[in-house]
Amino acid sequence: MGSKVLITLDLHGAGLDQRRDFENYIKRKGIEWEKIDNLSTAWKASVTSNQRKEVIKFIKETIKSAKEISFVPKVYFAYQIANEKVEIDNI
Repeated sequence: MGSKVLITLDLHGAGLDQRRDFENYIKRKGIEWEKIDNLSTAWKASVTSNQRKEVIKFIKETIKSAKEISFVPKVYFAYQIANEKVEIDNI
């Protein structure tokens, strides 16, 4: 079944090229990561593991790699891990 993750990112001090490179790296992760339309810093991820420590490790390793490849100076992020899918809506 796996875990579903809602992630918000702040790429502090990043220029447009750095943001593009960061996002392109994450998007290359395929089905695991998906940017949420109309929410500029929000992503959702599907992780095969249900083990919280493994999911956190996956999130942090992906963000760290994207940061290093894109040369973003600092990344602040928050995440929520759940078993249900991330619900996206508008009013």
